[in-house]
Amino acid sequence: MKRPDLTHSSGDAAPGAQESIPIQDLAATLLTHERDFAALRTEWNLLAEMHPTPSAFLRYEWADAAWQWQHMNATLALLAVRLDNGDLAGLAPLVQTRDREAGVPFRRLELLSVPDNQFADILFAPGHLTAVARTIACWLKENPHRWDQLTLRLLHNESPTARALFNALEQMGLLTAQQTGTVNYSIDLTGTWENYYRSRSRRLKKGNNLVANRLHRAGELRLTCLKGSEIDEQTGNTLRHLSAISWKQTTGTTLDQPGPKAFFDRLLQHGRREKWLSVWLLTLDTRPVAAELQLEYKGLVHGLRSDFRADLEALSPGTYLNWKIIEGLFDQGLELYFLGPGENPYKRRWTETGTPLTRLDAWSSSLRGRLLGILRQWLRPALRNARDRLQKLYHRTRRL
Repeated sequence: MKRPDLTHSSGDAAPGAQESIPIQDLAATLLTHERDFAALRTEWNLLAEMHPTPSAFLRYEWADAAWQWQHMNATLALLAVRLDNGDLAGLAPLVQTRDREAGVPFRRLELLSVPDNQFADILFAPGHLTAVARTIACWLKENPHRWDQLTLRLLHNESPTARALFNALEQMGLLTAQQTGTVNYSIDLTGTWENYYRSRSRRLKKGNNLVANRLHRAGELRLTCLKGSEIDEQTGNTLRHLSAISWKQTTGTTLDQPGPKAFFDRLLQHGRREKWLSVWLLTLDTRPVAAELQLEYKGLVHGLRSDFRADLEALSPGTYLNWKIIEGLFDQGLELYFLGPGENPYKRRWTETGTPLTRLDAWSSSLRGRLLGILRQWLRPALRNARDRLQKLYHRTRRL
């Protein structure tokens, strides 16, 4: 398909457009059907490729896999922004979910994602970010009956989307909040393993050696890395089994659960074809004891899921696998290995750097939206401050 010309606009709006609100030759259309979702694939990926921080998490294939999980408790709410000539200039891949706050139900618009996401964002064509942000903000302003709270998580700190949309929402008079969330920790792979490992603490190295000795005494170790089409159904079953018997069983995100299983099955289809996926598998006397599923795209590697046999926790097979994966990723022409969002202590032993993630919230002009905004922005902080003051006063009185 020919790359669309996004430098001018002419002609009529895209056929079948719903609730279109033009701004600077742009119009936002709400898409709620799966057929519309599938029809966007080529245009979606063209915008993803032009994003200033390109990522596999922004592509249609990832969103399609995520939807297999999300459709069980969400509805599609894609906002497609088009020029007058029909070219796609922006896309907000949103879903609507139901939530409760202080016992009050409300409608939340959020980016289509799953717990395995490490980044998420709104897509836009180069040179159209401000207009796309204003068009989306205008649609949100004019349609308060469709949402109460907008929550955009996992925005890359270098993506200009958060600031542009924040400004546009404020200009529309909507209550908006932006905050820095967690960090997606990463390891620079452009040097050598020897130099990198030399920079790690003596405590980490000593712990690694102890783990290696325990495992080698327990049996014969073998580490295998499978990529793309090498990941067959047997490998998929191994990942499902390790996930099902891991400590994560209580989280509801293991691959034997309906939603995660549907996501994983579709991701395997796309990832094998696109050659994005890698599986690192550790066996002990031919028995799989730990594995990590990775997403590799444009020199960036993301550790998606890492599981180990919970009954072998004393041997620390997960620790050993993590060590050997990092060693194996060096000298492969890769740039960064992302360990995933979260403040897990083991990540800080391996790296001090990472990408801060931004969260953007906004509230509609609906009654519930205004009440939620007041609760989140003013009432909650006021109650928290009052509680903190009372606690300080209580402790001061006790000391007297």
